[in-house]
Amino acid sequence: MADHSALELRNAGFHYPRCDWVFRNANLRIDGGITSILGPNGQGKTTLLRCIAGLTRLSEGTVTHDAAIGYVPQASASNFAYSVFDMVLMGRAKKVSAFATPSRADAARTREILERVGIAELATRSFAELSGGQRQLVLIARALVSDCNFLILDEPVSALDLRNQARVLELLRNLATEGMGILLTTHHPDHVLHLGGRAVVMRSVDDIRVGSVPELVTDDVLSELYGIDVVSTTVDDRGGPRTVLYTRYDTFADTAPAAALPTESISMSTEPTAPQSLPTVLHLTMGSNAGMSGGTDVSAQVTPVDLYSLDELDLTTVRGLLINGNCDQIFLERRRDLLTEFVTAGGRVAIMGHPLTRFLPGLGKWRKLQYFGPKDLAIVSGDAHPVWEGVDPVDVSFRRGVSGFYARGYSDKLPEGAVVANHIGRNALPVDYAYPLGAGQVLVHGGLDVGVYQEDPNTSARIFPQLLTWLAQQEAQV
Repeated sequence: MADHSALELRNAGFHYPRCDWVFRNANLRIDGGITSILGPNGQGKTTLLRCIAGLTRLSEGTVTHDAAIGYVPQASASNFAYSVFDMVLMGRAKKVSAFATPSRADAARTREILERVGIAELATRSFAELSGGQRQLVLIARALVSDCNFLILDEPVSALDLRNQARVLELLRNLATEGMGILLTTHHPDHVLHLGGRAVVMRSVDDIRVGSVPELVTDDVLSELYGIDVVSTTVDDRGGPRTVLYTRYDTFADTAPAAALPTESISMSTEPTAPQSLPTVLHLTMGSNAGMSGGTDVSAQVTPVDLYSLDELDLTTVRGLLINGNCDQIFLERRRDLLTEFVTAGGRVAIMGHPLTRFLPGLGKWRKLQYFGPKDLAIVSGDAHPVWEGVDPVDVSFRRGVSGFYARGYSDKLPEGAVVANHIGRNALPVDYAYPLGAGQVLVHGGLDVGVYQEDPNTSARIFPQLLTWLAQQEAQV
């Protein structure tokens, strides 16, 4: 394995448009080894990690690296029943030229990595049927098969049982021993002690500290960081000393104390940040920009937001959420209460793609359509809806390009009060529908993200701007 390389942040800061800073004036250099990022919920750990990985664009400053980076998101179920082998093989995408297929060498490298990670026996299994620990190992293998020399992982042991936590942690330690650079976020300080190396502690927007694990992962630092007493002690572990942590749960503080942390710190700014409001519509994506929010008069009111930053946002001033088709539906399902509260209070949500989990009440489930010819994918207009006003179904049924179709499935078990804007195929099955939920509205488009139609030279170009207008409204009816 190639030696690791360096990652560096210089005067880095990030904020969502018209929102407060998540972090600012951060200067950080990571020269391989293992580095763990610690911080309370909502402190911006995932955002910092994604900025370092180049998946989210900084608002100011720079991130530079001479490393080949492999990124591992939090494990989630796949919307499609890919085999484990195919999931890992996808990591070779950058090695495959346009219009080519993976070579025998790519397949051989995939088998080699499956063996290295210890999951070769899962090669023919469906990724969707795996346990959380197995899925996490598959995602790590997918990153490794890209021949990266620096691995960036977002909470790699989140929601795993003890055995699978140990399995992932030991794999990371072994990779670091072989020369792989490792950067991860975690909510487990005891895991940071086990991994060793360096730690980054995110105390606040402008109070981020970096140092060795023995210097930073201490009783005082952790207690101040989390606002609760954290105590370490040394025990005998098979004849050797080992530091373990425990929490005094009855010492929970109503407000977290101000930190006064020791050791080297990232440079900080004391410039106050005035509260600012969020834009009218947020576009939830698996990255900082999915290219759907441009080219319309209302695009200034639409801001791409990383899905995994949802917990950090105040949605009380937001009117609409546009959920991209590639979003992590397991993550969304775990935020069902948050999304339901947003809609029932009067918000609007538009869902693109294939809903396979019911992360909102009443949401139908996407089913793949059996089709044998063009008529099975033809679109037929249904009930009137402002998003599809003036759109000729012929213009959306078939297109030139990568996809060549509007949708290839339908929704079943529609909720009470739903209106079906478009049907698909010979049996006129529902593909686009909307329904009321409390004081708000939910719209589902069971096909391609409609942003791809923006530049079409026909009536299909109307869909996306009309969708944004609908999301920004509060009083219009479904």
